[in-house]
Amino acid sequence: MAPAPRMAEAAAKIAAAAAKMATAAAAAEAAKEQMSCSSDGRWNWGKGQQQQQLLQQQQQQQLLQQQQQLLQQQQQQQLLQQQQQLLQQQQQLLQQQQQQQLLQQLLQQQQQLLQQQQQLLQQQQQQQLLQQQQQLLQQQQQQQLLQQQQQQQQQLLQQQQQQQLLLQQQQQQQQQQQQQQ
Repeated sequence: MAPAPRMAEAAAKIAAAAAKMATAAAAAEAAKEQMSCSSDGRWNWGKGQQQQQLLQQQQQQQLLQQQQQLLQQQQQQQLLQQQQQLLQQQQQLLQQQQQQQLLQQLLQQQQQLLQQQQQLLQQQQQQQLLQQQQQLLQQQQQQQLLQQQQQQQQQLLQQQQQQQLLLQQQQQQQQQQQQQQ
């Protein structure tokens, strides 16, 4: 995980504080060497300076601890932010997957509807073709019936004409016989 600018700044502050602590420790050691101890075990001089240095060291340690805690908090916040971002990405990916599934379902439904429409159209076309065939057959049958009727009428007319001709011939024969008598 790459440190953020705030993390780099906090690290620099910690390093500076550590350098100050090292300088203070060296100064305290040098002051201690210059001091002398009396017969009753007390320091003759430098006691106030030593206490001040000790206080400064304590303050510096507290500052260092605070800076370390701040750095830890910043790292934890960054980690939490990264986790939240990852969660958001996962949620977005899940939403995209759900949308894709919904789109696929809609596409399948549209394809099924199209197939049903095509089937219905085929059925309608077949029905229309069947109706046309039936109409054509009826027309053919009607034409055949009409032709038969016409033929029968013609035959009947011919028969009538023949009968009339035969009748005329008989009448002529009778007339001739009567004339001869």
